[in-house]
Amino acid sequence: MKTSMKFFARIFFIALIVVCASANAFAQDQKEQKSGSVTGRVTIDGRAAAGVIVLLSPSGSDPARRIELSLAGATAIRTTTDENGNFNFSDVPAGRYRAAPYTLSHIAAPDSKSSEHEREITVTHDQTLEGIDFALIRGGVITGRVTDANGRPLIRETISLAGADDSAPARLWSPNNSSMFLTDDRGVYRLYGLPPGKYFVSAGGGEMSFFFGDRKTPRTYYPGVADRARAKPVEVTAGGEAIGIDIGVVNSARGYQASGRVIDGDTGKPLPNAIVLFMAAKENPAAGSFPGGVSPSGSKGEFHFDNVSSGVYMATAQFVEPESEFYGDMVNFEIKNEDVKGIEIKLRRGGSITGFVVVDDTADPEILARLSQMNLAAHVTGDSASTAEADSFGAGRGKINPDGSFRVWGLKPGKVHIRAGGYSGPKGLKLARVERDGLDQTDGVELKAGEHISGVRLVFATSSGVIRGRVVIEGGPLPAGTTLIASAKNIADEDSDAEGRAKVDAAGNFVIENLLPGAYEVTVSAESDALPSQPQKVKQTVNVAKDVPAEVTLVLNLKAKGN
Repeated sequence: MKTSMKFFARIFFIALIVVCASANAFAQDQKEQKSGSVTGRVTIDGRAAAGVIVLLSPSGSDPARRIELSLAGATAIRTTTDENGNFNFSDVPAGRYRAAPYTLSHIAAPDSKSSEHEREITVTHDQTLEGIDFALIRGGVITGRVTDANGRPLIRETISLAGADDSAPARLWSPNNSSMFLTDDRGVYRLYGLPPGKYFVSAGGGEMSFFFGDRKTPRTYYPGVADRARAKPVEVTAGGEAIGIDIGVVNSARGYQASGRVIDGDTGKPLPNAIVLFMAAKENPAAGSFPGGVSPSGSKGEFHFDNVSSGVYMATAQFVEPESEFYGDMVNFEIKNEDVKGIEIKLRRGGSITGFVVVDDTADPEILARLSQMNLAAHVTGDSASTAEADSFGAGRGKINPDGSFRVWGLKPGKVHIRAGGYSGPKGLKLARVERDGLDQTDGVELKAGEHISGVRLVFATSSGVIRGRVVIEGGPLPAGTTLIASAKNIADEDSDAEGRAKVDAAGNFVIENLLPGAYEVTVSAESDALPSQPQKVKQTVNVAKDVPAEVTLVLNLKAKGN
């Protein structure tokens, strides 16, 4: 389960970076940016739809940026349609956005150029972007009843929905109707306002089910199976109702219990209130019915996970307190048709790195003052490939003080890679390099067990570079439902992922922001069921300078081979 584990570790790592993000940063960034406006109209059956909420959300290419904005409570600009169905967003900062209307029972019909129910748009300075219109259609409905093995209704049981194929969108949750994912006192659920498509419907289970109480109902898919591979898809049509989608939760095969305790690795004393992370270590049939879970340790450090299938698993623990000095060891174990007891997860006091920060390309006091808004985190890698997966959980926390000093703590031994996030804008800040004794620590700062290193420099630079691009399609029209994604990778950093990603809008435009100066390889990829199995791609190199937008045009020939 390498992919799932890395994704889980990445989400945990991102949360550490953004948990202290300032709620005012986004609003301040908006005021500083040059702005445009967006207008459009919302209709139902060709008639004006008054009083409909329309949201304009930043279409950040970086998942960390999306989470940061959510925590800051500034994910969207909101307006409401007037009596004629018209809406207007004024003073919109230049950038990429997703526009979407929100109602309880209706959804936006896909436009002729996209299969999505939101619109990806690009706002530029002094531009009035008109004609962002939405025709609402009634969403589909799935309804049924959830019962236990004795036919009794399961009350306030969680219902989950997942796309069964590409016909159903991945974005299925709306803040307006999140309560519909719980059953009522009869065990009845009714999911409404759903985009057309085929879905898998399930009850119970889930990695985070402990939030909903002590009852741990095994995940069961319609029509009553634990294995998703045997689940029956439910088809939803616009305005249609799929009724009688009943789920009988049964334990067709006994699960096992994995239990143990969290202890101090130095003293052996139990540690309560630690968060235990538990998941399948590799692909096996168990992963489908028990992908993993999270649970706090008890007053004596004890923890347990129920209804676990046979298979190989891994577990570790973390304290969620921001100032915790501990990191958790990774424990691997196997369940062979019986309960596993006595699992010990050791938390150890980690090392730390201290030093100071500098910005090497600006003396702007307003930017320098915001350094303390940056949040630091670190991941640690070991020397052997066998520990690489476990090391991805060794994340440390840190912060920058108003005087420019910093500290990162809770670090396990190995090579420490420091990351920063929490502030971006027209002149965002990015960590350009880490220095120790005047040497660039590209491969990470070597840290011994319990060591405390001082005198490290974090060198930031203003990431005001922008790539404005246009994609020209040749070799025929772009098939309906095709998604175009643009990405930019710093050529000088061979091991890094893309520095930025953006979705190409309906007009063929994209903007990738907050880049450091340098040479970038820009790639545009087209993916669609109507295109060949190999995604169509085109690449081009562009030089990004400080404060000067780089313009690039890429020609994507759908009939060309070897793109």
